[in-house]
Amino acid sequence: MSDQPFQEQVDTLRAEVAWLSQRLQALESRPPQRKPYTMLLSHSFFERAFAVYGHVFVAGLIIAVPVYVLILLLAVAFRP
Repeated sequence: MSDQPFQEQVDTLRAEVAWLSQRLQALESRPPQRKPYTMLLSHSFFERAFAVYGHVFVAGLIIAVPVYVLILLLAVAFRP
C-alpha cells in the first residue's frame, strides 16, 4: 500500500486550514460594525411593539388608500 493518496489528502487539508486561518484573521482584524439604530432592535419591549405597530399601520395605509380611491372613483363614475 502506498501512502501517496493519504499524503495528498493531508496536504489538501493543511492548505484548507491555512486558508481558513487567513480568512479568520482578516475578519477579526476588521473594525466591528455598528448596528443601525432602529427601534426594532431595542431592548425595550414597548419600543419594539410601537415600531412594529408603526410598520403595520403604514403597510395598511399603502394597501388601503389605493383601494379607497378606486372605490371612490367607481362610486363617482356609476352615480345615478
